Amino acid sequence: MINEIIISKYNREILFHILILFIASTGAFLKISNFLDYILIISILIFCRNKSLLSTYYPLVLFFWGFYSDLLIGYPLGYSGTIFLFFFLLKEVSYSLIDNENIRGKFYIYTFGLFIFFLCEYLAVNLFFSVNLSLFIYLIKYALMLVIFYPISSIFISFENYNEK
Repeated sequence: MINEIIISKYNREILFHILILFIASTGAFLKISNFLDYILIISILIFCRNKSLLSTYYPLVLFFWGFYSDLLIGYPLGYSGTIFLFFFLLKEVSYSLIDNENIRGKFYIYTFGLFIFFLCEYLAVNLFFSVNLSLFIYLIKYALMLVIFYPISSIFISFENYNEK
């Protein structure tokens, strides 16, 4: 039963989008801690994911998921979708620069993208809204995303290798 679910490309596509729906919905209603940001967790999933069957419509679908999460949380419309598309673009850049199975190279590209996102978010909150946030909480939140990158990336690579057999 589980082999049929893993092997079918269409089932993997559906399960991936159900996972995004689940994370976005639970992230909106359950605030587990200040350190787990559901938008960043979804960004890891988007970055580590293998090629989609919806290759031409995939950016539009990602923007739709961002729109959905913005409506649930109350963020300005387009905030989450832009983040999702940023990490999708980073994934496409990593495909052109390195091999798909090279986790270390993907980790460096993801770290660079996460650092850019961290700087933009932290500076925007401090400069535009004049809110002083704890830099320590931000650093822990982003470091936690780097820690969970390897397990998620290895899971996606193992699914891809299993399906090639």
